[in-house]
Amino acid sequence: MTSLLLFAQSSLAGNYYSGKGDDMSACEQARERLIAPERERLIDKCIAEKKDAGYCENHYRDYGSGGMGAGGKYRKRLYNDIPACQKVERQ
Repeated sequence: MTSLLLFAQSSLAGNYYSGKGDDMSACEQARERLIAPERERLIDKCIAEKKDAGYCENHYRDYGSGGMGAGGKYRKRLYNDIPACQKVERQ
């Protein structure tokens, strides 16, 4: 069931962003530059709490992505409001 939902979500996103290629790529790269240090900090903090490194990396692998979270609550994409991403939204 989960894989079906993920497939549907990625298919919908693919349709929404089709034709926005280079701009969308620039948006994702800019977002990742901002998210990566935060993700690393969270992983380091998790490991410092004596949790397994593999667990921590897996737990935070999609940090900032948005979508459905635990309990079915929607998580907003982080940094979707930066100029590179706003340019894609205006197209």
